Amino acid sequence: MKKIIYLLILFCVGLQLDAATITVTTSSDAGAGSLRDAVAVAVAGDDIVFAASTDGTPIILTSGAITIGTDVTITGNGISTTTIDGSASDRIFVINGNSVSIASITLTNGVSPAGAATDGGGAISIDNAAVVTIDMAEITNSVATGGSGGGIIVLNGSNLTVSNSTISGNTSVRAGGGIETNGNSTLTVTDSNIDNNATGASPGNGGGVHVTGPGITTVTGGTVNGNTASAEGGGLWNGSGTMTVTGTTLDGNTASGTSADQGGGGLFNAGGTLVVDNATITNNAANGTASSGGGILSDAGGSLTVTNSTINGNTAVRAGGGIEVNNSATAGSLDVTDTDFGMNQTGASPGNGGAIHITGGGVTNITGGSATNNTASAEGGGFWNGSGTMTVTGTTIDGNTANGASADQGGGGLFNAGGTLIVNNATITNNVANGAAGSGGGILSDAGGALTVNGSTIANNTSVRAGGGIEVNNSATVGSLDVMDTDINSNSTGSSPGNGGGIHITGPGDSNIVGGNVTNNSAANEGGGLWNGTGVMTVTNVIVENNTAPTDPDFFSLPGGTIVINNAENVPTMSEWGLILLTLLMLNFVSISVLAGKTSFAGMNQSGTTYFNWKQKSSYPFNASIFRKAMNITLGIILLIAIYAITVYGYFTPTDVLGIAIASPVFTYLVHLLILTNKIEESKS
Repeated sequence: MKKIIYLLILFCVGLQLDAATITVTTSSDAGAGSLRDAVAVAVAGDDIVFAASTDGTPIILTSGAITIGTDVTITGNGISTTTIDGSASDRIFVINGNSVSIASITLTNGVSPAGAATDGGGAISIDNAAVVTIDMAEITNSVATGGSGGGIIVLNGSNLTVSNSTISGNTSVRAGGGIETNGNSTLTVTDSNIDNNATGASPGNGGGVHVTGPGITTVTGGTVNGNTASAEGGGLWNGSGTMTVTGTTLDGNTASGTSADQGGGGLFNAGGTLVVDNATITNNAANGTASSGGGILSDAGGSLTVTNSTINGNTAVRAGGGIEVNNSATAGSLDVTDTDFGMNQTGASPGNGGAIHITGGGVTNITGGSATNNTASAEGGGFWNGSGTMTVTGTTIDGNTANGASADQGGGGLFNAGGTLIVNNATITNNVANGAAGSGGGILSDAGGALTVNGSTIANNTSVRAGGGIEVNNSATVGSLDVMDTDINSNSTGSSPGNGGGIHITGPGDSNIVGGNVTNNSAANEGGGLWNGTGVMTVTNVIVENNTAPTDPDFFSLPGGTIVINNAENVPTMSEWGLILLTLLMLNFVSISVLAGKTSFAGMNQSGTTYFNWKQKSSYPFNASIFRKAMNITLGIILLIAIYAITVYGYFTPTDVLGIAIASPVFTYLVHLLILTNKIEESKS
């Protein structure tokens, strides 16, 4: 037995010693010195290289694909000098169960024969747990005529690594215009360009890459640009496995599926886990009749996570210009962190969710980042939530537009379609609901939805109909509104009819507003600040001031509705401070007149028959020592007022500061006169 083992070891060592470098010396398809011959005679571990004499002369295969049956390395002299051409008659390489490395070569014009979905791989077919590495290569202009993988197909537990390479101009009838993986295979792509590949219409998924089933796919760096899919995933299509995309640019890809659950111009996730980090997803389109997700579509209960990325300029006909999550059949999840959405848009079928649209239930978390200048033809210029829960934390939502014409459409910044929308520490500014009767310039919550806004700023938003800042539409189903410690400032409505510059509640339902302020909002008709329908609006410790409307500028409630104000303050405006000042002045003059009858100075005597001369400064009683004491009293009163205002109401406004600054000297002089009068009375006694 020991002798047998010893002989086996010697045999293996002998094989290793026999490993050699084989040089391809001719560009002929076959015969001595050809690539086909080199592959046929190679043993495990051999390196196949190319003589300089072959540079610039393509090796045109005329007798079928080259089958690689052992572990070899094939290294060309560069993509511009070493080219293997399949002559549009067959594949170029077939690799079955071996470990193969291919580098510095261009593979072009390969064609896989018609057949089943797995009969693809126009340039390369990789099967049976093979391990293949492709580096600094080009796979171009190849076709899968019946199956998938116009450039490459990876099957049955195989592992493909592509780095520093280009996969472009390939097409497949079924799926995976550039690369198809199937059968729990693994694909790793690093710093490579997967560009301008395409699929046919059967079904037509994954213009750049398509992953069937539970494979593991990692794409890092590089580009996925200009790819097209007839149905889903213009750039990348993930099945039930995990796809991670990091630092990659996906630009100008197109998916043309006609159904609401088709699209995903840049990426499509079919129930798996899709993780996108530090990616740039721009100018992609879902352009089918009702297609969704111009940038990304996550479907069938998939999990989508996007971090530190840019999603700009993408378009969808139906919904989700930037991202669509379709939870209509199975609820999935969306987590977005520190990602910027800009200038994404939807068409008019129906045209919801310029940046993000959630169909159905599910859980959505959006943290940090921004949504700016996105457009929806109907609802939710920025974000659109369905019947699930969406939480938006620390996000800037600015300059988005919703063009829906009906009273229950709009939501320039955000739209909530019956679900739960929670907004924390967000900035919602300059958004517009500009349809003929569009509502909710900042936010529109509809269909019985629950809206909670906490610690946020809602400012400079506009709507045509109602709710410049927030609209809650309870006309069909009663929802709820809770606003805490939020500044609702300088929002406005148009004139159709033009109600509720800050907040508007349509129909019944209770709303609670606690802390924060509602200031400088305007309505063309009623309720510049707050407009309540037939429910109960409770306002607690809120600054409500300087709002404008022809009718009831700060608060308006329909008959049958109730506004309950608990410790809320209408802070004095500058005009009201003016009245306070005028009152103090009048008291001063009254005090001077009283004092003039009790003492003798500047033409006045104790009998009061001679009054002071208004034109003479000396006619006005003044004692510097007493005035200083009065000023100390005034400063003490101001300090107490400030402490009380900040402690109880949580504010001390610039209007207060200016008003007190003007009124304090006048009030001090009045106190000074009262003290002076008292001293005169004491001196008489």
